[in-house]
This record gives sequence, C-alpha cells and structure tokens, in this order.
Amino acid sequence: MFQVSQLQYSYPKGPSFQFPDLELKEAEHLLILGASGVGKTTLLHLIGGLRIPGQGQISIQGTCINTLPQGKLDKFRGRNLGIVFQRPHFVEALTALENLLLVQKLSGLATEKKQAIQVLNNLGIEALAHKKPYRLSQGEQQRLSIAMAVINRPKLLLADEPTSSLDDHNSEQVIDLLMKEAEQNSANLIIITHDQRVKSRFTNTITL
Repeated sequence: MFQVSQLQYSYPKGPSFQFPDLELKEAEHLLILGASGVGKTTLLHLIGGLRIPGQGQISIQGTCINTLPQGKLDKFRGRNLGIVFQRPHFVEALTALENLLLVQKLSGLATEKKQAIQVLNNLGIEALAHKKPYRLSQGEQQRLSIAMAVINRPKLLLADEPTSSLDDHNSEQVIDLLMKEAEQNSANLIIITHDQRVKSRFTNTITL
C-alpha cells in the first residue's frame, strides 16, 4: 500500500511544486509523465525519502516516512525501497557482485551471495558478476542498477527516466525487467519519465 497526500516542496530561492494525491494497492504500478522542469525527479526524491516535503504525507506499507528520524528513515528505505536513478551510482572499485553485497550490508541485512548471484542471473548479467562497473556497457550498467534496486526485495520500486538514453529495443527490455522484478516481490512500481514510448505499457498513468 502506497499513499501520497497534499505533498508540496519548495527549493530555497527556487521553484515550488504541489503534487497530486496518489494511492496504489499492493502490486499496482504507476507511470508519471511530464516535461522537463515540472518536478518529476523532485517527486521521486520525496517518495524515496531523499528529500523532506514542506507539507504533506508519504505512506509506504503503513509507515509515514517523512516523519521518521533520519536513522530510522535510512533503515526503512534500505529494506523497503529500491531506486533506479537516471544516472547509475556504483562503487567503481568494487565488482558488480560486490556492489550488490554492499547494498545488502548497508541496509543492515545479512549478505547473501547466493541471492545476489540469482538476481544477476534473473537480469541476464550473471556472467558479469566479477567485472567492475566501468567495464560494462550502458545496457549492462542499467541492468546492474536494477539489480541493486531489487536486491533487498523492496515493496516499492522507483525508476527515474530508466529508458531516456536507450533505443527502442533496450527500452522495452528495461521496462520488462522492472515489471518482472516488481511482480516477483508483489511490489509497487513507479516510473517517472518524459519518454512517451513507455505509455503503452501502463494502464495507470498521470501527467504532471
């Protein structure tokens, strides 16, 4: 269960945004479309607990995340949310597998190498487990980003412009992978994008 109500955010000496109320039941998906500058990434950062709203509430699995102390928020986010950022974030000195194990460890969970390898296998990059991210292609890095987002079996999966730099074929593959991983965990999937190609894949769509 996911809910957003009366959400507002203002940047110091910058734009202010007021977002529509949202509600998703278990395993429901949502596509949020909008042009540049309408606050799409800001909304994703608010939902992901990376920014604190000036007003409103964000509830995930019955927990109002914007009222949690920072330590509890970090722990909750690590165990319940997965985020695929527009630009991949890796520890470049670590291998693909080691990056996944680090995500588990930072979330306060036991590192499970077998599970991490299974996630890489599900995404078709098990053979790249011992390669460092800078040696991967753009498409492979995108798959590794998804693996890092889903490794802890989150109940909410967020993706920021996951297809914007991909051709049609790879765009379709990434959406397939995100939906498949969300369905395996009965998770909500929210994709925020300006990419109109994605629209046909969703029945639940809003435009900012």
